[in-house]
Amino acid sequence: MLDRNADFKFREAKNLGIFTTRQWLELDKPILRVVHDTDGDWQFLTGDQMPDDIRIVALEQMVIRDITLNEVFDLDYGYSMDRDYIGGEWTKTKTKLMMMKNKTAATNIVLAIVGLTVVNSTFVLLLGICANVGLTFSKFPTIANT
Repeated sequence: MLDRNADFKFREAKNLGIFTTRQWLELDKPILRVVHDTDGDWQFLTGDQMPDDIRIVALEQMVIRDITLNEVFDLDYGYSMDRDYIGGEWTKTKTKLMMMKNKTAATNIVLAIVGLTVVNSTFVLLLGICANVGLTFSKFPTIANT
């Protein structure tokens, strides 16, 4: 069993890059929403952020500044936790993407497959497109060399 420091309960590495807000970094606003994306990314949000306000910091920095964030260390992929103030009770909900995955497969559209080929000694990446009706994706899939 891992010997975990009581001040840091997350299973992830302390230096894992996570998403937070400019308001938290610069204005000391409290984290009121935590999202653990289906792909494993963490978002620690103040609730008043705009897309331009998003910043990346080490997970440990979140806990150092607000030890109560340790309370969400075991949040499952595809879920979020909300509270009204630091020290307030967390409320757990499924994220929209997770709820959409639980709907019928009829809403899913897969248009192509990803591949890699060589043309005139140049690697050419063949991109695929995968969409889910009613959703807008803001992340792009990672394509690893095999």
